[in-house]
Amino acid sequence: MPGKITLEVVKGQLGVTRFSFGERTILIIGKSEDCHIRVPAEERYKMISRRHCLLDIHPPYIRARDLGSLDGTYVNDTLIGRRAKHQTPEEGSRGNFKEHDLKDGDELRFGAIPHNNPKEWQISLRVGVSIPVYSAKCGVEILESEKSQI
Repeated sequence: MPGKITLEVVKGQLGVTRFSFGERTILIIGKSEDCHIRVPAEERYKMISRRHCLLDIHPPYIRARDLGSLDGTYVNDTLIGRRAKHQTPEEGSRGNFKEHDLKDGDELRFGAIPHNNPKEWQISLRVGVSIPVYSAKCGVEILESEKSQI
């Protein structure tokens, strides 16, 4: 296995508290029924777009791209993309937003509360990246619990 990516729900309610990926996966986060990680269509999540963010996961690598959301996608407290206020969702979805590499410990954040306050978020997901370590002698994976014995 080349590695594993986990997304742990730090803030918000998404039905589960952890997502785990061990192989190539492309997914969309948002409120639309066709999203892979679906945010509840509730008033408290009104700042999350129907199709908010795309994740391209290829363990041990993960990249994020905003899909033209009105309130933007953040990595930690840095805005990585959003559409202009005058654009419709359809116009914003045609925007050319850059992908951003994520690393272990980064937080992917959506929906600042109150609006554009980077200290409070409606949804926050912590990225976990794990890369297996193999024995140089026999090629067997060394488990996390055994690494301290090396």
